[in-house]
Amino acid sequence: MPVRRALALYAGACLTLAVAVFLFAFHTSRGSFWDLEILQAATAGRDIPRVQSASEGLVETISIGSLVLLGGGLVVVAVLLGRTRAALGAVLVIAGANVTTQILKQLGNDRFPSGHATVAMSLALAAVLVAPPAWKLLAGLAGGVYAAGVGVSLVIQAAHFPSDVAAGYLIAGGWAGAVGAVLPEKRGDPAARSTRAGAIAAAVAVTGFAIAVGVAVVEHPGIVVRVEDRTKLVFALTVLAGLAVLVAVAFAAIQAMALRRASTTRSWSSGSIPE
Repeated sequence: MPVRRALALYAGACLTLAVAVFLFAFHTSRGSFWDLEILQAATAGRDIPRVQSASEGLVETISIGSLVLLGGGLVVVAVLLGRTRAALGAVLVIAGANVTTQILKQLGNDRFPSGHATVAMSLALAAVLVAPPAWKLLAGLAGGVYAAGVGVSLVIQAAHFPSDVAAGYLIAGGWAGAVGAVLPEKRGDPAARSTRAGAIAAAVAVTGFAIAVGVAVVEHPGIVVRVEDRTKLVFALTVLAGLAVLVAVAFAAIQAMALRRASTTRSWSSGSIPE
């Protein structure tokens, strides 16, 4: 499948899901009930000091200052690397996603979509655009995990319903896909091994996370009891976190595919055999 078409389909899927989330949360009794039930169950997590501190800290990382500093930093890095296309793409993703969210807030319910979730995901996707070819997948994974942490923290802090957070992720994803389709990567220097390096780094990160979870369960077996008592809540927050990681990593994978294809095309056109 052509990369531009893949990016367009990715953007369309994100926006379609955002509309579906809105309709389910605001126009069905079951959606409204689930949103409220999950929020009420999640706020109980604030009784645990470490959860309260960690979730509050993550939410506080999102502000106008962080948006300007981190977003601006990504753009500066891209410019310094001579990647003006990536710099422009990062600006469009961050600005477009966050302006869209604010407009939607004004047109409808002030809480939907989540501005904090939109900021976190737009920064994550901008980082994917700016990241070197070999590190796009790892940038997507790291950015997705960060956005997931912010989103779950927003629910725990009762700052937003789960549907608000999901919509924020998806709006940012829609903008990233659209921008990527209009401004596709042009560099042809990365070889296939660059994509493999990123995939390996991402796999190592996932493995490390799984080991950390396993150690936490062994050291604190009470966690298992809490999970069993709140199965629906854990499932909902896991789905929300999984959505964040999926949006970021899927975009990174398409970007990596674009660079790999560009490299292969250049190799064949120059008469050499691609790796």
